[in-house]
Amino acid sequence: MTIQIDGKAYLSTAELALRHGVTSHTVHLWRSNGRAPEGRKLRGRTWYEMDDVLTWEAGQDTARAKTPCRIPRCPRPATAGRDHLCAGHAQMVRAGRTDLGGPPPRRPRAKTLSDLLDAMTVRDEDGHRLWTGHLSGDGYAKVARAGVTRYVHRVVWEDAYGPIDETQDLTVDHRCRVRRCCEISHLRLISRAENIQAGFEARLREQEAYSQGALTLDVDLETRRRHVDAQAA
Repeated sequence: MTIQIDGKAYLSTAELALRHGVTSHTVHLWRSNGRAPEGRKLRGRTWYEMDDVLTWEAGQDTARAKTPCRIPRCPRPATAGRDHLCAGHAQMVRAGRTDLGGPPPRRPRAKTLSDLLDAMTVRDEDGHRLWTGHLSGDGYAKVARAGVTRYVHRVVWEDAYGPIDETQDLTVDHRCRVRRCCEISHLRLISRAENIQAGFEARLREQEAYSQGALTLDVDLETRRRHVDAQAA
């Protein structure tokens, strides 16, 4: 709802969010971080004068235009939260690439699962096939297939062995304990109860490694899992 005060138009938080294709919660976060246009409290709600919104939007456009990707000769703009890298170079860094000069290569559209894995995974020294694309909040590889977002390791398993019987309470487990690994030989189909038990035993091994001084808190999660599973092998 837009209101008029002294001949000036004011936008509500919901309207400002709709104008920028975000949620009202995002606008509240902008305000808490000092990144939103100046607001005015009226009747317990925050309103934004249209002139202030337009000035703020012009400043946002200018800031984006002045923040190019930090890689020399790359014409793409940097993406917020990516250390002044464009989306393409940020993905190359996650994949461990060091040849970052110039524009990042355009990834051809994957026609098959094999094409997708070739384009979006890298091999490490331990034989893991690590996904370099989107990860879930708990570290699992995810991809959109046919308009549906799914876990990559489950897609890989079903491509090799067929659909999983949903009535059997089965799940695809990582033998290697590396959640973004897509290597088919590192996967297995087990019951959810077995999956929970395997995770419990791995945490016990991890706690034992901490108590023995073999691991410290500054070691990343994947390294911890590899260590404790190597000790159990």
